[in-house]
Formats: sequence, C-alpha cells, structure tokens
Amino acid sequence: MKNVTGYDLPKLLAGSWGRLAAITELTLKVLPAPRVSATRVLHGLSAQAAVEAMAAAMGSAAEVAAAGHLPGEVSVTAFRIQGFAGSVKARCELLASRVAPWGRLQDADDSATAIWHALRTLTPLPQNLPLWRVNVRPGAGASVVGALERYGAQWLLDWAGGLVWAAVDADPEMVRSVARSAGGHAQLLRAPSEMRAQVPYHQPPELAVAELEARVRRAFDPAGVFETGRF
Repeated sequence: MKNVTGYDLPKLLAGSWGRLAAITELTLKVLPAPRVSATRVLHGLSAQAAVEAMAAAMGSAAEVAAAGHLPGEVSVTAFRIQGFAGSVKARCELLASRVAPWGRLQDADDSATAIWHALRTLTPLPQNLPLWRVNVRPGAGASVVGALERYGAQWLLDWAGGLVWAAVDADPEMVRSVARSAGGHAQLLRAPSEMRAQVPYHQPPELAVAELEARVRRAFDPAGVFETGRF
C-alpha cells in the first residue's frame, strides 16, 4: 500500500511479474470473512445484455462483490452480495430493482458454489484448446467474445465483463488484435509447447511502452539478473 509521497513501487513490482526485483518480505492487510453471502442470477441473457446488466449492478449502491457470466443453452449472469444479514437482504432487493430491465433476478444460493467454482477454475472450457486471458474495460467484454466466437471460441466473462477467458484454436495475432482493438491485451495462459515456443506469454507492447519498460528494467536490474526469458 502506498501511503507516502514518491514513486508507487508496490504497484510497479506487483505488475512486473518478477522481472524487476525479488520480494523478500510481504505484509498483507486482511478483512474478516463476510458473515452472509448471497448469489442472485439472471437467466438467458446474451453477452451484450449481460455486460449491460452487470454494469448497472456494479454502478448501483448494492455493493456487488462479484459479477460474471456463463454462456450456454440457458446462460447465467451471476451477482454476489455479502456482508451482514440485514444489509445483504436490503441490497439484494435493491439489486433486483436495478437489473429489472434485463429480467427477474432469482435466488441461486443452492447453486452458488458451482457457479463461482466454474468461474474460478474455468472447468466449463475445453482443456485441449489454447487458453487466453483477455483484459479489457468491462463494457468491451461483449465485443471481444463476439469477435472470437467467429473462430469457434468458447468463453466465460468475469469482473463484470472486464476479464474474458477464451479457449480457441486460432491465429494468436488475431486474438491479440481483437484485444488491442478493444483497448486491452491478451495473455496466452495455456498452449502446446510448440506454440508456447513461438508466441510470448504477454502481449507485445506498443513501441513507446516497450521503450519505457526497457528503461525501467535497466534502472532496477542493470545486470539483467531477472531477465530469464521465461515469458
């Protein structure tokens, strides 16, 4: 956490993927686990409608803790609200009114574990296809999956549409072009070894950003100790 003036080194190191320095001591700030957690869902929404509903939910006073979308024969758009029992009940009612234009919000506490487990472990996605993690602004999630579906992609939406998990056997440059067009980037998480040997894990940055990254690395690691080439 940054609480003094100067450079924000914690964020820089957290986003450096071990390419700048070694962290030798870590302090964690934690919060109590919520006493009550409720999951509410909308069924049958398209990706675009789901992104719109999630944006409305996240912009409300319901304080939604998580929002994701699982496509399928009957798609599931899920919202999680947590805290004290009275507060959770009131915020669920507020959420229902906020997302009413997209359908009737339903109680899904009995299936909540399965829903969030699917979003966390990606079990609905095939294991035999390259797996991409695409980060975009939440409102662009639907356009990304719409473009990737043309190539047979199977996908999930998390972070209210800002995180797209896509399993697709397609040209890597095409996937990254889609992410770039949406103002985001795509990381290659899983692929056959021959593909991993040719396609970098991180999306290559624009020239100006690459030059800035190189200067930062030289400042932190002039001897290139942390440049192992593992990405």
